[in-house]
Amino acid sequence: MGRKASHVALECALQSHPNMVLLGEEVAASKLTISDITKQICDAVQARAEKDKYHGVILIPEGLVESIPELYALLQEIHGLHDKGVFIENISSHLSPWASALFDFLPPFIRKQLLLHPESDDSAQLSQIETEKLLAQLVETEINKRLEEGTYKGKKFNAICHFFGYQARGALPSNFDCDYAYVLGHVCYHILAAGLNGYMATVTNLKSPVDQ
Repeated sequence: MGRKASHVALECALQSHPNMVLLGEEVAASKLTISDITKQICDAVQARAEKDKYHGVILIPEGLVESIPELYALLQEIHGLHDKGVFIENISSHLSPWASALFDFLPPFIRKQLLLHPESDDSAQLSQIETEKLLAQLVETEINKRLEEGTYKGKKFNAICHFFGYQARGALPSNFDCDYAYVLGHVCYHILAAGLNGYMATVTNLKSPVDQ
């Protein structure tokens, strides 16, 4: 979770100590490509294999796909074509040469997900883009290549992916969460009772006692 901010991923890493964590801010600042990230993961897998450790956990933030400059630029181009009314099935043929080359390089399942209509704020539907499966597939391809070349002598790579976006949102609510949701619902009721639409319920004085 977190879109462009990887605070949640970092806090989870500090609590659970995975073998590797990718932070969107670092990826964006270093201008890493999808190939750079794949190589980093493969190098980590290889280093662990040399110590007979054929297991490991990698933590990936939801917003990683928008933090990789080349993928972000591709998404922006796709969203621009959406805005121009280009049909989804025709978007790939309208991409610029570099974007088209990157698009063709990606696995079919991720292409389909990148073509999804953007959110209302023009950002990608991150929860629908399986970045973890994309990286797993690219890493497997690279590890197999290293096996053939003889530069990697470990076992075959096999990834198991989990997406915890909804579980992270599903923690037990605090008293504040309950009060906040109750007040929002109360305001919504009055909006509906007044026959209004196009309004959004808001709550102020959040630091004050509930009755205020």
